[in-house]
Amino acid sequence: MTEATYSLPEHVMCQRTGDAMVLLDTEKGQYYELNDTACAAFLYVLDLQDPAAAAGRLAQDFDVSEAQAHTDVAALLEDLLNSGLVRQAAEPTEK
Repeated sequence: MTEATYSLPEHVMCQRTGDAMVLLDTEKGQYYELNDTACAAFLYVLDLQDPAAAAGRLAQDFDVSEAQAHTDVAALLEDLLNSGLVRQAAEPTEK
């Protein structure tokens, strides 16, 4: 069985700007800005390595429904993965 892990690629730099965050893709020379909610979701995914757990924490911290938080985290991850701002790798898990 494998589980996905999430990390920043070497070509992506991030900087907090208050409650928000700016991501710089050094290969494309493009900046991306995450608002406070997206920044929190992004950091929760990197910290917890589990989108469902990240969504649960987002729901708790931002007083939104679990269903909405799951939808938002999934959409954010899809956007970040498609833009090359986050890398997803499969790692084997212990039985």
